[in-house]
Amino acid sequence: METKVSGIYKIVNKTNGKYYIGSANDIVRRWREHKTTLELNKHPNDYLQSSWNKYGKDSFDFFIIENVLPNDLLITEQKYLDIAKTEQDKCYNLKFESHKVFFSDYVKQKLSNSHKGKKHSEETKLKMSITHFNKNRGIVSPAPVISQVKRKVGGSKKGRIVSEETKQRMRERMKGNQNARKNQPQSLSPGLVTI
Repeated sequence: METKVSGIYKIVNKTNGKYYIGSANDIVRRWREHKTTLELNKHPNDYLQSSWNKYGKDSFDFFIIENVLPNDLLITEQKYLDIAKTEQDKCYNLKFESHKVFFSDYVKQKLSNSHKGKKHSEETKLKMSITHFNKNRGIVSPAPVISQVKRKVGGSKKGRIVSEETKQRMRERMKGNQNARKNQPQSLSPGLVTI
């Protein structure tokens, strides 16, 4: 059984010297995750992925550069990322802040391009508007308002395709409910008895 190694690691391209810095509570498991996504051509870091595709898996080495206790991972990783930020042309990292999400200009542009041309439904636009409205007023949960959104927009079933068979069952169920209501005895006022 492998023991967990917590710390800072580096993936280095032996051909061009470029590297990737990361941290993990279980470095061996994290390396396996990197390797699997790279081999499947699905790694989220497309700089690293394209280099992997170009040079091949045998061109990459994996190093543990410092063993660190889990509580100190982010602080220690930040020291290495600060160095990487000064030499961005030598590294594959897309973000250089360990404790918060900070995107490079490249990543910002990539995210922007991925959203261009997408259209939101009217229901989604209304939900986004309400969420933004509530957030600016310090309201935490828009849940009660969301049900009103569904009613305004036409409900969650709007646009749903229903088969003829389902429509027929719904008609029969509605008829059955109407007949059941007709056959119910009329309620009597308290104290009045009919024989």
